[in-house]
Amino acid sequence: MAGPNANMSVSPNGLTFLYNREAQAGVSNKPHWPGGGSGVTLGPGYDLGHRTAAQIVADLTSIGVASGAAETLSNAAGLTGTDAQTFAKANANAVSLTQGQEEALLKLVLPTYQQHVQNYVTVPVNQNQFDAMVSLDYNIGGGNFKNSSVVANLNKGDVAAAAESFKLWNKSGGKVVQGLVNRRELEVALFNTPV
Repeated sequence: MAGPNANMSVSPNGLTFLYNREAQAGVSNKPHWPGGGSGVTLGPGYDLGHRTAAQIVADLTSIGVASGAAETLSNAAGLTGTDAQTFAKANANAVSLTQGQEEALLKLVLPTYQQHVQNYVTVPVNQNQFDAMVSLDYNIGGGNFKNSSVVANLNKGDVAAAAESFKLWNKSGGKVVQGLVNRRELEVALFNTPV
């Protein structure tokens, strides 16, 4: 049975909100390695390490990347960690995406995160709440989102506690990071904005 948010998707405002949190001028438009277990990443979160070579070629050519560059980048399929770091450095100039291409890549990966919110949130939400939760899920990952107090509180009907729970996700490597504090404040503001 479909949940109450099954037909929701990120709004244009939500897409802009997420893009502005994820894109980094001079970084996300080129192949880069964000660190840790990530693969070579292009745009705001398109991780080549978790895709097949064929999928990479199809996705990149669909947004206007030249087939030669797409083929080169498809060699990053399956690479993570230091292998991805080495590949990203060696191929940093393989492509330089426009903002429109970065947004198109973001749209390609968004359905996964939308589906997480659709599946894990069992109470009806408004568009701003949905958009804020997709942003949170995109940043912390589906497993963390599913088990978060944001979802638990919201599903219990405690909207205020759900909003406050966003703020708990402000750490990286066990340390509070100001950029995450700022992002959570913006997500809470969006979540609390009436439609």
